[in-house]
Amino acid sequence: MKKLILILAITALSIGSLFAQTYRTQLDVRGIITGSSNIKLDNGSSVVLVADSCHNHIRINNTAGVIDYTLPTAEVGLAIVFYDIVGGVITVDANTGDVIYLNGTALDAGDSIDSPGDVGDLIVLIAIDNTRWITLGQIGVWIDGGP
Repeated sequence: MKKLILILAITALSIGSLFAQTYRTQLDVRGIITGSSNIKLDNGSSVVLVADSCHNHIRINNTAGVIDYTLPTAEVGLAIVFYDIVGGVITVDANTGDVIYLNGTALDAGDSIDSPGDVGDLIVLIAIDNTRWITLGQIGVWIDGGP
């Protein structure tokens, strides 16, 4: 008899902080399919992302300085999480023709979003088509960073 069990385990290391995420699906007693998020600790001042680095990835600002992330051109299904572990500002730049919807409000094409620079800041971005990114959830008051 096949059973389908979906277990979502989220480990929160501080109030409201998402650090590790694992999904497990058990099909039957003979086979298990597993998958997990890719986690990258970033220390540089700028990171240019490509589509492959936005498939279920978590990018962690591991420096007290500003990290400026540049998103790839939006394409359906890209999903990425940005998290601040030490209190540095996170800036996320949209591609020139792409629009980020911050809390449901469309920013100007090519505008960036900025974190407040507090430990625990988090934002989840998902591309819903070839020009739009939506914020699915966040911690901290993220703002329109302009062009």
